[in-house]
Amino acid sequence: MWALCEKLGVQSGFARGDAAACALAASLAELPLQELRLELRQNEIGAEGAQALAAAIAKLPQLQKLELFLIDNSLGDVGARALAASLAELPLQELQLNLLLNKIGDDGARALAAAVAQLPLRKLELDLRHNSLRDEVKEELRGQLDALPIPEKDIEI
Repeated sequence: MWALCEKLGVQSGFARGDAAACALAASLAELPLQELRLELRQNEIGAEGAQALAAAIAKLPQLQKLELFLIDNSLGDVGARALAASLAELPLQELQLNLLLNKIGDDGARALAAAVAQLPLRKLELDLRHNSLRDEVKEELRGQLDALPIPEKDIEI
């Protein structure tokens, strides 16, 4: 059955926390997905859960469209860097990454911006508002991301 699955969407409502995110990650690993949408808002996911999800996403070599809504969790810089590393492994053409309210600092945001810059994207939606970024870093990242040759982009920092 899973061999035919090219698109998958998961919404909040399952168990919360890092253990639940790790269980979800284990079920995702190596599926032949081309599109993945995870809506895990306010699920109490921290760095450990983010690292597990990132590792699973990195093992989806056919993934072309990724939508991650991890609003109001606690990924921090460790989780953001893990997500950034996983993005570098993918042939993504479309990325929607909403990390609003995740305690991400300058280092994590810079890692994400650097990873996004390496992707062959046609469409980018990135939301890093209400994290722990200094104003000068927000401006730096906004300039870097605005300069990317991506036809469709919406960036909120």
